[in-house]
Amino acid sequence: VNKKKTVMLLVIVFTMLISSLAYTAGDTVAAYVPNVKQANQISVGVNGVAFLGNRGITTNQNTFSTRVKGNSTNNSTASSVEVRNGIATYGITTTISGPRTRSNVRSSLTTGKAIIAGYGGVGVGHMVVISGHENTSDMLEVMDPASGSKKYYKFTYFTSNASWRWLESIY
Repeated sequence: VNKKKTVMLLVIVFTMLISSLAYTAGDTVAAYVPNVKQANQISVGVNGVAFLGNRGITTNQNTFSTRVKGNSTNNSTASSVEVRNGIATYGITTTISGPRTRSNVRSSLTTGKAIIAGYGGVGVGHMVVISGHENTSDMLEVMDPASGSKKYYKFTYFTSNASWRWLESIY
């Protein structure tokens, strides 16, 4: 019994350490963000799961989606306020603002904190979780719930291009 308790405690401590680590090497800063693919839930449910994983909290899409929208199979959109309120049910206080500057992004990532970025265009809206930035090439690393994997964009392209514009941030 004591061995099981010790192992559980070590797993919890290890998870907390990993989730709060920031990777800094030269011009690169990155925060741990798990890859999570959308599974017939609202996509912000996926972002919430990834964001909470960054903060050391393990949950699943069904649970988070239920906290945001009241059910786990509603494949509809959610506002930034709904996502923030869903995150708050786990005891995490966040802020909603417009797009973050390079300096803001790097500062958050240096402290191990990822950022949810909401962007939109004509008839399009989507959220991703920013997990890294490389200064020399000015590349952002984002976890995209549509693919469940990391994608890379030039910072200036991510903030505004012919298809979309970065509109909101949750951090």
